[in-house]
Amino acid sequence: NINPKIINKIRTEFQTDPSFTPAKIAKASSAAEGLCKWVIAMEQYDRVAKIVAPKKAALAVAEEELTAANKVLQGLRDALK
Repeated sequence: NINPKIINKIRTEFQTDPSFTPAKIAKASSAAEGLCKWVIAMEQYDRVAKIVAPKKAALAVAEEELTAANKVLQGLRDALK
């Protein structure tokens, strides 16, 4: 993931600046416009990744529990035969 210091700097210095939009920056340089879009996308990715990561971990735990429960269930089914 992205260093928290860098993300904090992006959020405080760049995203609060009303002129930090791809449309406004494109007037100066198309390359800078691309970088602006990339910076915005990386900030959004970081925000979403922090929401998704705990959910992925919980999913992995739930899948392990499901696998264990299915093994027990299969054992009980086999015992009934």
